[in-house]
Amino acid sequence: MRGKKKKDKCDLCGRENTTQSFHHLIPKKMHKKHIVGELFPDVDLNSYGILVCSPCHKMIHKKINHFDLATQYYSLEKLKEHVELSKFITFQQKSHKNKRIK
Repeated sequence: MRGKKKKDKCDLCGRENTTQSFHHLIPKKMHKKHIVGELFPDVDLNSYGILVCSPCHKMIHKKINHFDLATQYYSLEKLKEHVELSKFITFQQKSHKNKRIK
């Protein structure tokens, strides 16, 4: 599942009626790394992901590097536990849906 899609709500912040994009929970740049193969031997890495709104997707990649995404924040629940990202999620839930995040 790739590209943008209209969905009821963002998997991360829960905002409704936003255009979603697919976020690979294990970044594609990490798929061929040995550690990823050891940690996720039975996972289809190309389809393992979530649909998130653009501001959440940008913030995930701004706050967490690829290695940490692959080894520590590889699930929706773990992403929500990231300190800085959880603050952003709270902000997103309270903000106007059309407000642009830089």
